[in-house]
Amino acid sequence: MKTRSWKGFNFDFNYYLQTDSGGEIEIIISVENYTFPDPGKTYGPPEKCYPPEGSDWDISHMYVKDDKGKLVELPSVFVNKLMTEIGPDELWEMIDEYAYEKQQSDEADYGDRKYDEMIDDELMRGMK
Repeated sequence: MKTRSWKGFNFDFNYYLQTDSGGEIEIIISVENYTFPDPGKTYGPPEKCYPPEGSDWDISHMYVKDDKGKLVELPSVFVNKLMTEIGPDELWEMIDEYAYEKQQSDEADYGDRKYDEMIDDELMRGMK
């Protein structure tokens, strides 16, 4: 059976929780060790097949900003309200969606950076 051997990545994303008074609170959710889903391999020789796996991650912290803009740990009453409002399945889906968008953005940035490095190298060789 195939096991994951790569490390996940860490990121923060924002969620806006509606308050009972009609306002909203910005919550910063810190996700650690995110690994992408693996579709598995369900065809071919049995010894090369393995089942699909979902994404995996840990929420390390949930923060809010205080009046001075400093991050403080989200009080447990709001953690409970958040989990009641969106539920674990929707939270899982939001984290997967954010991670996928981040991966796409990072890949695009990586391609731009590599191209810029190539142009810089060519310019430096031309100056010698």
